[in-house]
Amino acid sequence: NNMLYSMLRRLREPALLAAAVLAASAALPFAHLRAIQSGLLHLQAILLIAAAGWGSVRAFDIWRDYLGRRYRLDSDNNLQARRVQTQVQVLRRIAVGVITVISIAAMLMTFPTVRSIGATLFASAGVAGLVLGIAARPAIGNLLAGLQIALSEPMRIDDVVIVEGEWGRIEEIRTTYVVVRIWDKRRLSVPLSYFIE
Repeated sequence: NNMLYSMLRRLREPALLAAAVLAASAALPFAHLRAIQSGLLHLQAILLIAAAGWGSVRAFDIWRDYLGRRYRLDSDNNLQARRVQTQVQVLRRIAVGVITVISIAAMLMTFPTVRSIGATLFASAGVAGLVLGIAARPAIGNLLAGLQIALSEPMRIDDVVIVEGEWGRIEEIRTTYVVVRIWDKRRLSVPLSYFIE
């Protein structure tokens, strides 16, 4: 029952968007808008890609809701719950980033000019990839550190840690940094790579 409610609540908006686009697509031949028909079809394709990306993120949230109910942090022995919540939190942020990039790339590829530019960029991807890799090395390092934390679990949400001489608890694990709630209720943001290194 809770799972069904979570699915209906999370998928309502993306499903409504997709249904509206499909209904408009079915009605388009009867609208006699030949002058702008190609533009409307292009807009429909972009909106369907957006709905698919949005629905994918919401599907991940349904899984997170299910695990949140199954592994509660307020239980007596919450070690397993903290482990699962940590993994889900980190993996969700990575999944949202990947889905967003793929959705934007798919939308851009619907434009013929961008598609031809994309083919040219793909041909010169070796040099561009090298430059981008050097420029984005800290961000990529933190992203890989996030994956390592999610899989190897050197720390979990609500663990007690000492960072830079300050005692506190891990409150949140983001894609590139960790939020530590210090004993005097201050928050300390620490790069993920700090904990791995």
